[in-house]
Amino acid sequence: MAELLLSGCRTEPLASYLKALGVLRLVGEQVDPTATGRWRGDEFVLRSPLEADNLIEFFLDDYQPTPLVTPWNGGSGFRPKDQQAGIAAIEASSSARLTAYREAIRVGRELVCGTWEQLSKEQQVQLCRAKLPDQSTSWIDATVVLTDDWREFPPLLGTGGNVGRLEFSNNFMQRVAEVLYLEQGRGISPRTDSEEWLRYALMSQGSPRLLDVAIGQFDPGGAGGANSGPVGDAGGLVNPWDYVLLFEGALVFASGAARRLSTGSRGHAVMPFMVEHSRIGYSTAGDEQARGEIWTPVWSRPATAREVLRLIGEGRAEWGGSQSRSGLDFVRSVASLGVDRGIDRFVRYSFVERHGQNMLAVPVGRVSVTDLVAPQVPVLVQLDGWRRRVEQAKNMPAAPAAALRRLDEAQFSVASRSTPKGLLGVLVALAELERAVAVSPELRKAVGSPVASLDARQWAPALDDGSIEFRLAMAFASQGERVTSPPSERDQIASRPALFLRPVQLSHHGYRQLEWRAGPPRVAGLGRRSPDDVLAAFLQLRMIDAANEHQPSPGEQAGAQPAFEFRHSCPYEDVVAYLEGRTDDGRLANLVAACEMLEFSDGVGAAQRHTDDRDSLLPPAYCLLAPFFHGRPIAAGTAQAGVALRPGPSWASLLAAGRVEDVVFDALRRLRVARLTPIVTSAAAMARGADGNRLAAALCFPVSAFGARMLLSRVAILAPRDV
Repeated sequence: MAELLLSGCRTEPLASYLKALGVLRLVGEQVDPTATGRWRGDEFVLRSPLEADNLIEFFLDDYQPTPLVTPWNGGSGFRPKDQQAGIAAIEASSSARLTAYREAIRVGRELVCGTWEQLSKEQQVQLCRAKLPDQSTSWIDATVVLTDDWREFPPLLGTGGNVGRLEFSNNFMQRVAEVLYLEQGRGISPRTDSEEWLRYALMSQGSPRLLDVAIGQFDPGGAGGANSGPVGDAGGLVNPWDYVLLFEGALVFASGAARRLSTGSRGHAVMPFMVEHSRIGYSTAGDEQARGEIWTPVWSRPATAREVLRLIGEGRAEWGGSQSRSGLDFVRSVASLGVDRGIDRFVRYSFVERHGQNMLAVPVGRVSVTDLVAPQVPVLVQLDGWRRRVEQAKNMPAAPAAALRRLDEAQFSVASRSTPKGLLGVLVALAELERAVAVSPELRKAVGSPVASLDARQWAPALDDGSIEFRLAMAFASQGERVTSPPSERDQIASRPALFLRPVQLSHHGYRQLEWRAGPPRVAGLGRRSPDDVLAAFLQLRMIDAANEHQPSPGEQAGAQPAFEFRHSCPYEDVVAYLEGRTDDGRLANLVAACEMLEFSDGVGAAQRHTDDRDSLLPPAYCLLAPFFHGRPIAAGTAQAGVALRPGPSWASLLAAGRVEDVVFDALRRLRVARLTPIVTSAAAMARGADGNRLAAALCFPVSAFGARMLLSRVAILAPRDV
């Protein structure tokens, strides 16, 4: 068995990829069924009994072309006004290897007589499939897929075997006549030119004279047309053997087209590895006309023609338990191993309108298939239902449409592992899309409901990058309070920061549901305003709510406690880093927006202990105020129950107004009421240099019990004094 590197058969453009499949199929069917093919990098390797010269001789002397005929198409050669050169040359030939082709042409001519023109297109195709020789059925199945009430044209072969005025089967017959030297014209030297074309097509040897003929959508570089030459327009440059072999290879994809059509399915899933176009994942993606995309598999292990036919014919790319529908689904399927094994990577082609009004198969990226599932990808299926409702809404305004595209781009980046941002970018884009939908009453009605809160237990591990910003965002977003009724839903957190920052509210139909809030979020601007302003505004509203919901009992310290019942605490050192401006505020805002899309269970995160460095300098105003917002008794000396501190109801407003000294003065007074002795008694000294707005924002981040005690110990003697 000889192993030949066919450097002329490459993964790009699509014509070259299909040419490789054509070579393997023809050698496997007409020479030796044990012949194998594989990809070495971007080049195809054929292993068969044929040496290089033997392979050339096979195609020149023994190759039997597949009879491609489409009598239902105008320009197919079966009508008097059609181009007749190719079909006439085959009919006039006496070569034994064209016997099947001559028979297909004969049957086709019989079909188009009589009442042919009175039949519908579907009836014509059905009649052709019933009457034409078996060798032609694969071409019919490749070009048109019929069901009881409609027809579908797989985009790989245009609209039923043609693209615009270019009819594929008629041009195929013309190229067959040229490569099998059936006609003398245009200065062609029969066998010599054909051999030169063939060696260049297979092995990139020589520099033959290419023909100015059409190749269609399969090779954008050789199609010619506007601005294709150094001084303007140029004609096409086509190797006739390239044209012949690419269509022989296209039949490999057609082998499974009909059987892959499932009940109720439409669109491009009728052909293996072909999906609807997604305008994402490549730099030139835009609002261009497209007819779908195909993901061509590349494999490195040797496979026979029969094995490749089975792989592609039964090609499976599943996402969310069903067949992938779009390019976005496909890349997520690849990343979650929802594809057939044995494939190393896919080359993605989009059929887009870029050559006048003609379609071109443009390579727009590659995605590798690894043995490991990307941990971030499976959870993306939770977004599909809501995202699909947005996508299907009619008359979508520009802002939500742009936000939807950014969400898809973020998901594509995660699945293709092309960005380190991971799920953060997805959730940030999701929050942005939800806000954009909420602005439009019609769109909000069409979508029906906001995003259902996502389970933090599934999402948070993939979000965690170990940064201070992440720990702060998680601590803030995890805060919540338990529902008190009905009893069956006591584990559901009813109140959380998301109800302030997202355009949502709890549904009146059940605690586990969210509904759109009338108007903007209670605190608007997350991701667009400074986190200082957003969080400070949140604290003010939260304290107002707390004051309205709870009145102190006799003997209880006066004040409103804004702390939530449940939360995942963060180290107080992280809050100090934020307070001192050592964090990335823009990234923190994005992380808060992302984490607000999550729903947390009602357990408190494990307290994190820290080494209390007494020599470190901490902001005294924060050390004093943070324990008041802890919301739980703080162990102080020999006190059995600990010390419960409550902030004043106007503190958040005073801090936002810059009146830090007034708040510190009241806090020192409240410490004394709680029988604790302040270490520093000067409110002016403790408030000096503090930014009230940022300090209010810092108080929104819950710290652990250990952290609250450490902070309090910096400003007060924790042993209770005698009364």
